[in-house]
Amino acid sequence: NFSTSIFEKTMAKYGPVFNFNYFSSRVYNLLGAMIYAENVDECPFYKGPNFVGGFDMIIDYVPAGIEIKSFNVSDEGICTIDSKVFAITYSYVNGKILHRQTEFNVKMSKNMNYPIDINFSAHTYCCDGCSASFDATKVKTCPYCGRPHEVLDYDWFIDGPVEGKFVDMNLIDIHDKI
Repeated sequence: NFSTSIFEKTMAKYGPVFNFNYFSSRVYNLLGAMIYAENVDECPFYKGPNFVGGFDMIIDYVPAGIEIKSFNVSDEGICTIDSKVFAITYSYVNGKILHRQTEFNVKMSKNMNYPIDINFSAHTYCCDGCSASFDATKVKTCPYCGRPHEVLDYDWFIDGPVEGKFVDMNLIDIHDKI
């Protein structure tokens, strides 16, 4: 495990905005988008095998912490960080809501040759073809001109499958609550 200060000291050369809190927020946001995505097309910040969304029917995801397991910057400038995200999740399974502590193993990568831009937003992505703005978190092609776009170079992305370990905390029978 790496301390926050070692992580920040190592990564500071890539920009003064690069700190543990910034990285944590990117992981939480991208993991949440992936959890709620119905298919890989709704998650342009995911590079890995196809998946069926829902992650065991998760209906709510509340991040509670992150642990960096390892990080490396390759000679080509690709930074890869293996992390473990701790969260509380609620899943709807067979008429019941499962309240669980969850650990997600997430590998994040970014091409550090592109500067970190805290103002970058996939929600207002500007098409390289027709200059139209659209929400790139939901589609991989411009809805106006049809040009495919690749945003993996510009920001952090989930690099490979996400593994979740669920620990049931309690079970709520929603039929009893309605």
